[in-house]
Parts: sequence; structure tokens; C-alpha cells
Amino acid sequence: MKDNLNIIEVDSRKLFVLGDTHGVLSAFQKIMRKEKHQDCNIIHVGDFGAGFFTDPEFEYYTTIYDDPKNLGLYWKTSIDSINWHQQILEERNIHLYIVRGNHDNPIWWENNCELIDKLLKSKGEEGENLVKDGWKNITFVPDYTIIKTTQRVSEGDHTTIPHNILCIGGAISIDRNHPLCCDKWLQGEADLKQPPVSLDKLGLICQELNVRTLITHTATDFAIQTLGTDFLMSLAKNDVLLLDDVSREHKLMHDIVMVVKPLKWYFGHYHFKMIGSYQLDGEELTGKFVEYECLQINQSVEIKNE
Repeated sequence: MKDNLNIIEVDSRKLFVLGDTHGVLSAFQKIMRKEKHQDCNIIHVGDFGAGFFTDPEFEYYTTIYDDPKNLGLYWKTSIDSINWHQQILEERNIHLYIVRGNHDNPIWWENNCELIDKLLKSKGEEGENLVKDGWKNITFVPDYTIIKTTQRVSEGDHTTIPHNILCIGGAISIDRNHPLCCDKWLQGEADLKQPPVSLDKLGLICQELNVRTLITHTATDFAIQTLGTDFLMSLAKNDVLLLDDVSREHKLMHDIVMVVKPLKWYFGHYHFKMIGSYQLDGEELTGKFVEYECLQINQSVEIKNE
């Protein structure tokens, strides 16, 4: 812990960032095979699907827990989904670090799954047996966690240098009031939260710890502008608070980027490939900017120490 920010130490194996997977196990298996992921670490940008009732072959969510502080009606099937992922990861010697998305039940990120453990024990022997070995290859990364790792300078060089990564979860579901969605899997979601310290303090901590990379679920207003605002405006007709909420989230994300000043920024949420640069406030003359990349669904990218 560093001034209310969590610290996770990660070994120096190859490191990848993975886009939204939405709890679809068959897609997750295909990614692992296609990219030949083995003996590595992966950071998931969120929308992993934790807390969703998902069929292994189904191509999207079926439903979410009906209570964000409960395991809901489909608790056993959802736990099975986590166990299936654990099995794949263990076979490939991969550790998966999961940032919280908007389509994830936040209880999985609370106190290292302590609430999940408590709820499962309340189910008796059936609940305890489902997770008797735990999820050794899965870590649910709390918001505002710094992942500390080292990476090799080059493929043939065993010299390593620090590479620290700030991870922040959460986002607003812009379709939260859509008739086809609002009664199925949005009740337990949570948006981007304020940092546990002031923004200035967050910037100082990231500078002190040499944070080079930022991984979030959402982004700032440029992402919506890139995709076009027509869809957002159409949804706002049935959600009078949506535009203000989205604007507030985008401003907070912008303010975070301005103080963290990462060299590279990865995010998901928008399901659309975007690569570009983001100008830092007050740095117009120096030309300093942040390189960003929005990952598509099921896209995997290696994080390199550049």
C-alpha cells in the first residue's frame, strides 16, 4: 500500500493487455491458442464478465446477478465460469490480472474477494466445494492499483528495468436505460470512482514510482467523438442524466491522465480499435503527449518497456 493506493508485485515474464471478453469462455480459449499465450502475465482491461451467468458457447452475457451485494439466482453457473477460466490459465501457466469493467459485479473486487468467500460459505458445502482450491491464477485488481514489474530491455538481453502500471476500473454504461438491457445485466455495475487521494497527490505518487503505463476501462470524450455521438444522443432521449454523467466521467478521466502523464495508455469499453496521441495540458510547446490504444473485443497486445 502506498498512500491508499494498492501495490501488486508482478514477476518479469512477458506482459500482455487484453480487451473486453464479456465472460465468453470459448472466445477466451481462442485468444490463448491464437496468440500462443503461455508462461506470461495478462492484464485484462475490464468487462471480464465477473458476476454474469454465461454459457461457455454463448456469444454474450445472459444475465447479471440480480443484487450487486448478493450472488443472485445464477451464482453456481457464474462461479463455474471463473473456475473454467482458472483451469485454462493454470494449464498455460498464465496469471490474469483483471481490472473492473462496467459489466462486472463490483463485489468481486472488494477486499480480495472476501465478500464472495463469505457468500459462498453461506451456500454450505456446495458453495465451498466450488472454490476449495481458490483461483490461484486470477487476481481482481482494485481500482487505483499500481502493478510493479520489471521487463527485459530486449529479447536476448536478460537485463531488466522497472515498468510500473496504474490500473483504474469502472465506466458508465451508456445503454443503461435501454429497454433491451436495463432489466437484464446492468443493475450491479459501478462507474469510474474518484481516486482515494487528491489528483495532485496521485500525480506525485505516480511520478515517485515512475508509472509509465496507464490501464483503464473507460477513456475521455475523444473516444465518443471518434465513434460519433449520434448513438449517445439517441440513448439520452430515454436517460435524462446520461449526458451529464458521461461528461463528468470524461472530465475525471482527463484530469487523471493529466496528472499521471503516462507514456502509454490502454483502455477498452468502446469495442473499437483506436490508436493515437493525447495532448497533455500545458505541454503544447514541448509537444509532450500520451500514446493511447483502445483495444477491440478479445484483442491482445504485448506491453513493452518503450
